[in-house]
Amino acid sequence: MRRSFTFIWKVIAVTILSLTVAGCKEAEPVKEDGQENLHLSVFTDGEQPSANNKIYQKLKEELHVEFEFVTYTGDGEQERKAMAASGDYTDILDASELLIDRGGAVPLEDLLPDYPNLYSHYEPYLELMTEEDGHIYILPDYGILQGEALQVKNNWRSGFFIQKAVLSEFGYPKIATLDEYFDLIERYMERYPELYGEKTIGYTICNDGTSNYGLVNPPALLAGYPNNANCIVDPVTNIAFDFRTEDISRRFYWKLCEEYEKGVIDPEACIISHEQYLDRLSKGNVLGFADETWNINDANTYLGKKGMNERTYVSVPLVYEEGIREQYMDYNTVSMTSGFMISVDCESPEKVLELFDTLLDEKWQKLFSWGIEGEDYLVDEEGMFYRTQEMRVEQYTEDWDYKNSAETLFDHLPKIEGTYSDGNAATVGNQLREFQETLTEYDRQFLGNYHMTSWGDFFLDPLEQPVYFPTWRFSPVDGTPAEIASSRATACNTAWIPRVITCGTENFDGMWLQYCEEYKQTGYENFIQYINECIQESLS
Repeated sequence: MRRSFTFIWKVIAVTILSLTVAGCKEAEPVKEDGQENLHLSVFTDGEQPSANNKIYQKLKEELHVEFEFVTYTGDGEQERKAMAASGDYTDILDASELLIDRGGAVPLEDLLPDYPNLYSHYEPYLELMTEEDGHIYILPDYGILQGEALQVKNNWRSGFFIQKAVLSEFGYPKIATLDEYFDLIERYMERYPELYGEKTIGYTICNDGTSNYGLVNPPALLAGYPNNANCIVDPVTNIAFDFRTEDISRRFYWKLCEEYEKGVIDPEACIISHEQYLDRLSKGNVLGFADETWNINDANTYLGKKGMNERTYVSVPLVYEEGIREQYMDYNTVSMTSGFMISVDCESPEKVLELFDTLLDEKWQKLFSWGIEGEDYLVDEEGMFYRTQEMRVEQYTEDWDYKNSAETLFDHLPKIEGTYSDGNAATVGNQLREFQETLTEYDRQFLGNYHMTSWGDFFLDPLEQPVYFPTWRFSPVDGTPAEIASSRATACNTAWIPRVITCGTENFDGMWLQYCEEYKQTGYENFIQYINECIQESLS
């Protein structure tokens, strides 16, 4: 589920973002040189662009569209509820089941066939995009591939992260188990009790709203299951079951309890916000954590831009013991809970869909992903895109995106992934030449010491998964027994798992039993029943 906004809206009223936040319903079209511009307010995460951002200027000049971004940080579910209560929505919303349930989004299934680019893009997935009420509200942003397979192997999802400096220090070992991982971290802490003038933190955990992947997802992954997140599914019977109070979970939290007692785990783990968590990872004194790559990549990018390459993190797949086949990577799955919706306050949903249809053209997709030809990238004699070293250095500076990228809009737009019709990668980082050229000398040597060519090489190739995978995309209607049970279980995990981790090994058994007892009261079996119904429907 994506996040939402606070009523202290973070809006910069500049030329591109032209209207004040007085309420979306009162927005008026803007006329320039006799041409009426379409003004759209967009509620999303991300950064406010600069007033002279060249990509938004190009959209304004050629498509006569302007954007007013209402951005936010953090989880934002409470703010979403406040938005729904006010009944005042921006024209475009990032995906939210809560806002769908509260009637804030426009059904799109009858409109999509009129927009050929959008319809052909989504046609194979229309059934998956359809909510329980029979309507389509969310236009997924990620997971729809075209053309050839990705040129560079990457894992943007789950893993255990460790500083490259730790692996380098001990001769680039291959670590496969949780015990080996923490043993390495403990040994490094003994050698370097302080880093950059601060105490070395061996391991930290984020427990902030929905950004708690490293707290609740690892048990199933360590046991060799794929990342369904909310359950485990028996691959033979296709029946889902809960793993939260099973031995595979107890084993993980016992290990964390041991490490906490040793002083390896951050004393403020589980109580810091997501923003504080990323800030902590960006300092260079945190050695490890579990998370999803996309959720922490800002910290890695920041460290790299600061020239602290040895302090950037590499994701590795851990299991409990040798012999377990890890399943951290999966084939690209269409993100059914992430993307854009059109709100009921939008005066012309058709104009928004027409715009989205236009922006799915490769001309605009290339502009969003690569920039402006001749300025941000060049084309060689074989038609392949590349950048000069000067371009790469410039685009890696901290404020470049602010002036030259439309990521705040593009992140949740319908998009092409994979390769374009001319064979170029749909993202710069997946163009093999660019990936190799953008590696720092440190990273090139680091990968070379592991005899690897990309960060995804640390992981086994994904196995074919059933049609219902991943089950985290199934979201029950707000207020149903399944949704209530899921919410209660989330609250229980948020409150009780940190107690289990920090109680001390002598008290662990008693605290674990208390947690299990509290967890039983959530009624999570209602959610598991819902998941099994979704699985059977997917298989039918």
